[in-house]
Amino acid sequence: DLMDSRAQVSLEYLLIFLISLSILSMFSIPLIEDTVSDVNDIKKSMDIKNTLIELSNNVNLVHASGYGSKKTISMNIPCNMNIYYKTKNSRHYLYSYCVLSDNTKKEIEVEIPCRVSFNNKPTYYYTSLKKQWYYNIEVKWIEYNDDYFMNIYFR
Repeated sequence: DLMDSRAQVSLEYLLIFLISLSILSMFSIPLIEDTVSDVNDIKKSMDIKNTLIELSNNVNLVHASGYGSKKTISMNIPCNMNIYYKTKNSRHYLYSYCVLSDNTKKEIEVEIPCRVSFNNKPTYYYTSLKKQWYYNIEVKWIEYNDDYFMNIYFR
């Protein structure tokens, strides 16, 4: 009889433990999934921002070196992305969009000192890039219609 009551108590503790674990996992698993999505969004945003900053730093360097200068760099493109140029309030920007896990778009921008075009086309103000290494990215001054500005050429 004593063994039966101990087994009964042990079984009740086991059942209480399993029910508690089930309830705890019902709340914690969705929180963990949200956290993982948030971390992935932050990582992707930072990868895009770092790419734009690296391009911006090289545009700044060539701009400061004066007309006729150029620089060739190699860099990693961390994800498929489009890079755009825009002006806003007489300031110049490179920007891209990051599609977040909830399918919203976040614009990421960095300021640059001058107008920029892409791929040796003076009227191209965006470029599409694939996730891979792009060798020999050339940042250089170009002239078009008596206007001088930077060109970023991905080869």
